[in-house]
Amino acid sequence: MRFSIVTPTFNRREIVRRAITSGLQFVRAVGDGEVVVIDDASRDGTGDMLRNLYSQELSGGLIKLVARQANGGSTVAKADGARNASGDWLVFLDSDDELLPEAASAMLAVIDAHRDTATFLFRCVDQTGRLIGPPMTPRLLSLSYLVAVGTPGECLPVISRAAFLRFPPDDDPLGFEFLSTLRVVQAYGPAVLSDVVARRYYTDLGDRLSSRAGNLRRAKKHVDGLRRMLREFGALMPWRKRLDVFIRIFCYGVVASVTPSSPQKR
Repeated sequence: MRFSIVTPTFNRREIVRRAITSGLQFVRAVGDGEVVVIDDASRDGTGDMLRNLYSQELSGGLIKLVARQANGGSTVAKADGARNASGDWLVFLDSDDELLPEAASAMLAVIDAHRDTATFLFRCVDQTGRLIGPPMTPRLLSLSYLVAVGTPGECLPVISRAAFLRFPPDDDPLGFEFLSTLRVVQAYGPAVLSDVVARRYYTDLGDRLSSRAGNLRRAKKHVDGLRRMLREFGALMPWRKRLDVFIRIFCYGVVASVTPSSPQKR
């Protein structure tokens, strides 16, 4: 069993070191893995810093550096990372978050107990240590549940690389990555939700895609993604959920008409 920790980064020369350090600790804890860093055409010397600071890990195969020539956005960079990874399991880690290596053995146990599963969802805490989302006992989450309800707060997805490569996210800067997860669940069966806390998720950086300001700047992309969601999975949504999606499309459409877009960071 081998893990690939996939971390895209753009102009986060100092911040990304925290994510990489936690990824290295994780793969050393499980004893078989790699950290795949995708430098998405950074202009702040990220590539040189990585090659200098992690020369031993790069030469030893613990870190694999993928340098993109043109900025493609987080979703495109993650897909590049998956294609260049060699692990059986992909763990997607944003450049300003960190894995909790003490959870590695518990995560292995969960995956080992569900050998026919392609998608695992592990819990996250914020920078203060507070669980993100309501507590929930471990269970299987069906496609219909994920479409209608979603996940209990921010979760860390761990996905079979073979399955992910069959259903990669759409090739645009935002990509609505959850659509890719839904496609995997549709093809391979329910996701396993674990109560293992595996990631510390930082919410205090204003350039996150999920920040309020970031969401507003990318309003047009949200409109496109929500429309794709309706086309593919609208039939599984209860009417209140469909109504909510229509309202969000309308509101983001209004925002998109008056808000200029801006480049994203990871």
